[in-house]
Formats: sequence, structure tokens, C-alpha cells
Amino acid sequence: MKPSLPGMDPIPAEVVPEWQKIFAAPRPGGCSVYPEIFENGWLFPLQRMRETEKMIDLARTITPRVIVEIGSDKGGSFYHWIEGIPSVLKAIAIEIRGTPFADVFAAAFPDRRLLCIEESSYDPATVARVAAFLEGDAIDCLFIDSDKCAFDRDFDAYLPMMRAGGIVFFHDIRDADNSTETFERLSRTYKHESIIDTSEYDAIAAREAAGIAPASSYEQWFRIWKRRSCGVGVIYV
Repeated sequence: MKPSLPGMDPIPAEVVPEWQKIFAAPRPGGCSVYPEIFENGWLFPLQRMRETEKMIDLARTITPRVIVEIGSDKGGSFYHWIEGIPSVLKAIAIEIRGTPFADVFAAAFPDRRLLCIEESSYDPATVARVAAFLEGDAIDCLFIDSDKCAFDRDFDAYLPMMRAGGIVFFHDIRDADNSTETFERLSRTYKHESIIDTSEYDAIAAREAAGIAPASSYEQWFRIWKRRSCGVGVIYV
């Protein structure tokens, strides 16, 4: 499948100059969250900042060297995996709608090996490309935030490449049927936990009730989803 599929808009090229601005101002590595990414109307991840912070904190406990993100969108979350975890040496972003940020990231992180793929994550050809890029290295952390009807297919495709003791993160374990079902099924077999934190909405709801306009696109997104489209399921493999 290609990013030009009907009803699937490509990632806009406008993200490229926005990333260039971000990389023009060096930031300290190893932070669990970078609020300026969430505040950027072009780059903000479609995730909760507090949940992202806790996920990166948890990932850092196993000192990951290889991470794979399925559903990288505009690169906002992918940035956190690389900048926020200094131990990462190889990082793979898979986004069927395109990865226009790929060259900018490669230039910004010359000491990391990056692979950006613009195809279906569970297509056998994509899985084979990931395996070839790994060159025998195992995946330490796998973050699945892609096709909401196929989280199980992504898990099954990449599990053989995971290292023992690795962590799989599922986004949207609330309000995304396949994500919820897959996480609940795997929870009966694997050690697991959930990261659910919608506390950011407390202040946003108060601002909305007071008639205050959204301060950012991220806040506008929060006002639409409120306490839905959230939760990160954690599976220890």
C-alpha cells in the first residue's frame, strides 16, 4: 500500500521546515518529554504528553539500543524515542502516509542508524526490510500506534525480532477495538501493565468552560477527544 490511498492524506511537506527549526536549537538528550514538540501545531504527537513521558521513562529502564515505531505520523513521537533515550543506536519509523522528515532526522542524528519506511507495517516486504536493517540485532522496544484494526498483525509480525525482556507498547487501549482486544488477549499470557493518564484534560476542560480559546493545536486535539483515545498498554516479552 502507498500513502496516496484514497482517504489517507500524505504527511504534509510543511513538517520539514518545522523540524529544521527544532534541530537548529539543540536540546538536552535524555528528557522524558519535550513540551515544545507538543506545542508545535505541525509536529505534535497524537498522544497524551503525560502518557508519553511515562512510556519513555519505562522504556529507558531497559536501556534500549533498538526501537521500532509503527505509525510515526509527523515524527513527534519518533523524536522522543531518539532524543529522549540516549542509548538508542538504531531507530525505525514506519508510516504508510510518508516520512518527509527522514532526511532531516538523519542529518540531526548522525550517530544513530535510522530507517524510515513508507509502506504497510505488516506487509511481508516491510517486515523483511526491518529484519535486514537489524542485521541480527533484536528489537528492545516496539511502539504500535498504527492501523487500529491490525495491532495484532503488527505484534505477530515483529514479535520474532524482539529480545527477551523487551517491551511492546500499544497506544489507544481505550476506544480502539483491536488495540484493546489485542492487549487484553496478550495480558493473559504476558506480564503487563497499563499507562493511563488523562490529567492534562483537567486544566484544558476548565479553560474551555471559561470560554478561553485553545492555546495550541494539541490543546484543540485534546478538546475533541477529551478523555478518550488514550492509554498505553505495556507487554513485557
